[in-house]
Amino acid sequence: MYIENIRQNADGTYSPHFSTVEMTVLTHLQGRGSASIVPDISIAIGVSRGRVHKALRALMQAELVKGAVNKRPFLFSAISADEVPSMVDAEGEDSIEFEAEEAIENNGRIEHPKFQRLHQYIEGGVTRIWITGDAGLGKTTAVKMICADLGWKLFILTPVDDKYELFGSFDANGVYHETELYRWATYEGKAVLLMDEIDGNDPGALVSMNAVLANGVAVFPMGQVEIADDKIVIATANTTGEGATMQYSARQAQDGALIDRFEIKYHWGLHEPTERAIALAKTPGSEQSVKASWKIRKNLERYGVETTWGPRRTYALCRAVSCGVPVREAAYDVGLSCFSDFDQNHALEGVN
Repeated sequence: MYIENIRQNADGTYSPHFSTVEMTVLTHLQGRGSASIVPDISIAIGVSRGRVHKALRALMQAELVKGAVNKRPFLFSAISADEVPSMVDAEGEDSIEFEAEEAIENNGRIEHPKFQRLHQYIEGGVTRIWITGDAGLGKTTAVKMICADLGWKLFILTPVDDKYELFGSFDANGVYHETELYRWATYEGKAVLLMDEIDGNDPGALVSMNAVLANGVAVFPMGQVEIADDKIVIATANTTGEGATMQYSARQAQDGALIDRFEIKYHWGLHEPTERAIALAKTPGSEQSVKASWKIRKNLERYGVETTWGPRRTYALCRAVSCGVPVREAAYDVGLSCFSDFDQNHALEGVN
């Protein structure tokens, strides 16, 4: 049984409760009496394929839907209408409460639970690290903090479209224009190259980084530069480098040889106690706004809306409400205005 969706009924028994999309998918499959593929389900109920996939995963975990996913096409069907336990609507969900777990504070500084491990890796001599996590979780900030702690020089590369943006070029007057990569490679002393949002780069351009990452050499227009063994490269990304997702549609699949050159693949997840602590530090007295943001996030997940309502939305909501704007209107202004009316209404369920 899908434990995350269990709810106690008035008579003391327990039954699963699902989102509107999940119940619509289940009803559709029960009504068909035969297996369906995702595109057909999507068209029939008027919901995106991504949301159908998410609903099917929940229903399969609840053992209400079975799927033949070991061969194409992937077929899904209801197990049996007679076996389906009673459902309750998702509305009336318990109010959001703060977790008992507290954020980590170190000398007055708020730190993500993954911060100290990352610090260990960098200080301990791991020279190639790929950090994956959703937007707004503090990946780049953490690298900056660690470099500041260690007193190491930080160079930041943002996404590029061709290798000349990485390695530089001579202009018509014969003047070489340096890049962050060149400054990092030639810097005397401990230095970190942060390839921020690495999955936003043109993959063809980044192939030219393979020698830098693994062979200790960079070939610039004026010649070859040896890369010192203690030079560190850290990549931050919203994906694992395998291409775009529903949330991060502009991300590009990177070359496997490039990805393989990173020793550590570090996942940086959402940690709500840290999010709350940062929100309260930025906007004191905003506890109710944080709860409202978490409620919106939970609603979006429940209804299968393929989006990211991350910490930046929470911080923005807290700031907007602190200006005297009602929370529902502020939520619209800081992000929900991009959604359909249907999704806006679902996102704001229980938000007052």
